[in-house]
Amino acid sequence: MKQPIKASWKPSIDLERFNFLVVQLEQKLLAFLHRECPLEELYHLEALQEIYHLVDEDPWQAFLYARIKNAHAMTPRHGINVMLTARAWIRLFHKFGSKIDDFSFSALVHDAGHWYSGNLVYVMNRYTFEQADQLPGHCLELQWGEGILTDEMKGWIRDHHENQDGSGYPNRLVSPSLPAQILRIADCFEGLTTKRHFRPAHSYAKALALMIRWTPYKFNPGLMKSFREFLGTYPPGTTLILKSNEIAIVLPPAPGEKDFNQLIITNKQGDFREGLVEPLVIEDIKSETVPYFQPRLEEKWKPIRPDLMGLRRNYLEEDLVLTEASHRDDSSDN
Repeated sequence: MKQPIKASWKPSIDLERFNFLVVQLEQKLLAFLHRECPLEELYHLEALQEIYHLVDEDPWQAFLYARIKNAHAMTPRHGINVMLTARAWIRLFHKFGSKIDDFSFSALVHDAGHWYSGNLVYVMNRYTFEQADQLPGHCLELQWGEGILTDEMKGWIRDHHENQDGSGYPNRLVSPSLPAQILRIADCFEGLTTKRHFRPAHSYAKALALMIRWTPYKFNPGLMKSFREFLGTYPPGTTLILKSNEIAIVLPPAPGEKDFNQLIITNKQGDFREGLVEPLVIEDIKSETVPYFQPRLEEKWKPIRPDLMGLRRNYLEEDLVLTEASHRDDSSDN
């Protein structure tokens, strides 16, 4: 009989605060895309700097938060989710040193070119052949603003659709730079797991399986191995039916560990129970299932699925001012 483990990952950041910051960033990024905000202002945004800090504090919570999607591929939320996923992965598995903020910002704005390239942002269905021919244009250099994006950052953005075998665009590079490939992988994963107007979203596990299949020609094999280790076979937040007929949710590894855990939330009869954390054993899994459990989940475990928490997607201007003032008061008390 498996014994409950003594240590596990637990949510460690204030999701309400994190969500508030992301919505601020989303609004400012949209203003930039509409050319109503200079890139420099976005780059130095206080909310973005605090998001970087919180991702570094708990990369897994940031990755789980990125389950909050928007079905339109060209929205600011896509760029934010790619940035959160890429930075969380880097923090846990790679070393970028002082370049991590520049890379994160490149991930945030990597698709801004869609707003300048043939109005593709307004296309809701599959692209026509003519529209598909315009796609490489969104990777090319734009009027980014002097002194904000370095040539290296522009290169990462330009090359984020280049493939390992030279079949990508816009320049058909063979073996593009590793940062560009990290961005490529995070971008592809976010796209596959987001609902589109012409197809449903893939589950995280299905998306990962597809990307592993595409690795020989699309992705750097070493980086995909790292991404696979980062996510596991069933990425955190996935709901599972075990062979015992219990329902479980995949948990990230405990700090300093590599093995994933699971939170058992029902007994064999399907009755909800207090969550029990156990090691995740792939051989014990029957299948994935839909996450219908959120209302019955213990409060402390609800941040496993931020997308089911009903977090606000917008704030009025007065809400932004009041919430920020309240946070500063709380910080001064501490």
